[in-house]
Amino acid sequence: MDSKLTTRKRGRDLEIERLKPKLNYDVIENLVFCCYWCNNAKTDTFTVKEFEEVGRVIKNIWKERLKK
Repeated sequence: MDSKLTTRKRGRDLEIERLKPKLNYDVIENLVFCCYWCNNAKTDTFTVKEFEEVGRVIKNIWKERLKK
């Protein structure tokens, strides 16, 4: 990956995202692992269904970057 793209340290590990952001972190069935970029992009703006499309785009970009 091109080191000019980011200088962030965050993003090497999976994070915990809440599918429904208004539910607390103690509702286990509401929690999923996700990458930093998806977690950061989803915020509380998109529904799970809406974000599936965004996630596919992010996945494809990373697949291409990691080929290099």
